[in-house]
Amino acid sequence: MSRAIADDPIATGRVGGIRYVLPALAIVNLIVVLAIARLAAGDSRRQSQSADDLQAKKRQLEQQVASHADELRDSHERLRSVIESAVDGIVVIDSKGHIEAFNRGAERLFGYPALEVIGRNVSILMPSPYHEEHDGYIAGYLTSGTPHIIGIGR
Repeated sequence: MSRAIADDPIATGRVGGIRYVLPALAIVNLIVVLAIARLAAGDSRRQSQSADDLQAKKRQLEQQVASHADELRDSHERLRSVIESAVDGIVVIDSKGHIEAFNRGAERLFGYPALEVIGRNVSILMPSPYHEEHDGYIAGYLTSGTPHIIGIGR
């Protein structure tokens, strides 16, 4: 290094015997920290907006669920009313053959009170050989979709 450069405080990084590189690095670090803080503030605003959007969407979905639940409840009540008011016997079963609904007409027809048969297998209402074979009829219908005994009304 030439003597002129060696004596130059800017070239050597010394001003008054103190390295000025450290303050420069501190300034650079401060700029970086400020930039990060600015980005974080932007992210914070975006996160806050996203959280607000999510809350609004949640409220909207909760309202839709409540509305659909009300519609389903009303539909269930209408169906129950139709079944209960029918003169003919109506027996509703699930996919396993368990009785879910048994109206007054079915009580007169089969001679069982609804409370005694609801939840039991519908085969209790059938004579042999249908009684023993009924679960197979259900399984066949569920597998093939082709009505044999189940699905054609009886």
